[in-house]
Amino acid sequence: MRASDVLLVAAGCDCEMSRTGTPMANQIIRNQINLTLIGAPGSGKGTYGSYLVKSLNAKFLSVGDLLRDHVQRKTKIGMEVALAQKRGELAIDHTVAKAMHDSLDNIETLNVFRRSRHVGFIIDGFPRTHYQARLISPMKGTPVEAETFPEHLRVHYAVSIQVPDSICLKKILGRRECSVCRKDINVCNIDEDGFRMPPILPDPPCAW
Repeated sequence: MRASDVLLVAAGCDCEMSRTGTPMANQIIRNQINLTLIGAPGSGKGTYGSYLVKSLNAKFLSVGDLLRDHVQRKTKIGMEVALAQKRGELAIDHTVAKAMHDSLDNIETLNVFRRSRHVGFIIDGFPRTHYQARLISPMKGTPVEAETFPEHLRVHYAVSIQVPDSICLKKILGRRECSVCRKDINVCNIDEDGFRMPPILPDPPCAW
């Protein structure tokens, strides 16, 4: 999928305008499409995701937010994640996969999407390993008995957001939390080498 397709959809274009796009972009606008956004931390996955969910009426799921919620609620998954964090390790594949599967299966099933007119879901941070990729997007020829997510919970397309590491680092260092509304913001303004990533500041009455 080309970056222009993502921008076309994120811009909230109507069906008439979408005819000038690629067949892939048109399909996203008309049908239920489940996407995963792939990119380095600071590449803009969360920002793109917020634009896309508004245009597509989709549900955005961040694996990081999901796991942090489990930790805060002290669930079994949360305790496993917290233990991995104490060891300075990433949560194991099975733990992350179970958290993602349960979240999707609990509130994002195909029937729920149709009743609420959701187009699909957009994931940030999953898959991150070959094991996770096989679960959510098995290759052709994968045995039926193989461990995979149900068909309606699988990803149809992956969008790779490629941004230089130097820019990603600047965006990461610009992350803040508003002391008033507690929302995540970013004070870094990028406008270099063809990349334009403006700061994300809080709305009034908050100020930075």
